[in-house]
Formats: sequence, C-alpha cells, structure tokens
Amino acid sequence: MDYPSDIIPSPDKKELACDLSDCIIFRFYVSNPELDFLNKGDMYINQKYISDPSSNISDLSTNLYGVFTIEDGKIQIFGDKKSYYYEYCKVNDEIEIPVYNVDFQLVNNRSFWYMKISKINNEEAQYNNPNPQAKSFKAKCIIVHTPMRWNYWHFSLRWFIHQDDKEPFWLHELASNQQRKYVKKLSTESRSILAKNIETEIPMNFKILQEEDFKII
Repeated sequence: MDYPSDIIPSPDKKELACDLSDCIIFRFYVSNPELDFLNKGDMYINQKYISDPSSNISDLSTNLYGVFTIEDGKIQIFGDKKSYYYEYCKVNDEIEIPVYNVDFQLVNNRSFWYMKISKINNEEAQYNNPNPQAKSFKAKCIIVHTPMRWNYWHFSLRWFIHQDDKEPFWLHELASNQQRKYVKKLSTESRSILAKNIETEIPMNFKILQEEDFKII
C-alpha cells in the first residue's frame, strides 16, 4: 500500500490563504462499549470522546476534510520514525515517504466526529473566578493550520487566554505547571462548547479545497 501523496507536505504545496469558514475539521475516536457516545440528557457527544484526558483540549489535533479523507483518518504512524513524522514542518518541506507496515498502518476500528470551522473558530469560553481576589479570564478558540511531516492537512484547535492586563497568549507558551491551572478551569467549559457544535455525520453544504488552493500551479 502506497502512502497517499496528496496528504503530505511537498515542494509543490503552499500556505492556505483561502477562506476556510465552510470547511470541516474532523477527529477520530474509538468507541467504548462501556461509555455512551451521546449524553442521555442533552444528546450532545460525551466529552470524553472529544478529548480524553481533558488536558489535550489546549491543543486538539484535527484534520481538514476533503483531500484528506475518512480512509486517511485511519492512518496510524508508528515505528522508529514516529517522532520524525509527528514533527511540525513547513508546507513545502520535502518529506521521506512513510512505508506501509514500517512507518504506518491502518486502524479500522476508528470512528469520527465532525465540525464546521465557522461553528467554533473565535468562539469564547468564559471562566468567572468565584474568588474576588483572583482573576477571571476568557479563552478564545482559534483553528490553526499546523502541518506535520505525516499530514499537510493537520489542523490544531487551540485556546488563547485573554486576561485583563495581559496580551492574549496560547497555553503552550506557558510552563507546564502554569498551563495546568488554566486547563483545569477551562476544560469543562471548552469541551461543552465543542460538544454543542460537533456532528456525528458529515455536515451538509461544506467546502472542499481545490488544487489551486493548496498547490503551486
């Protein structure tokens, strides 16, 4: 099995400059027979299927649907070069092609959830600190194109903290012990916002990028 060439960075690819609002991001999950997929009360997706552990919520990996297909979403990178392929890179880097059963395999028990970018990009989660001596904050969700060596279509769902006298900052810019205090406060509200906008089937009326959007022609 050959690795799909359209999903890796390459010299003929370029930065995405087009409007992505009507595009779809998606993420895999593996069903757990002991865990309901939908909450019985509100029928939203169980938050553990969004991000578990919840600490992942500050930088959630997704893929842009279209050129990157559901079948591509079954790809699992493994082996001695795993760390190499999971490195962020430039869109036009020349990448060593992964080899089947050496660098990657297909995992067929994966299922997927979907979300239109316009539903979540720039959404805000608010944390009001009950302690009047402590600061409250809000976090804004930003969808960022973050190519990796294994996947040009890798997108990150990131939360940027806005707090009074500080410039907005991404959680991963902080030391890990400082990240934790924000993540603990943010995880429930942010996952709740995501759950309300996630769909279990591919949404209607979405945009698929064309070659001129991502290739140098």
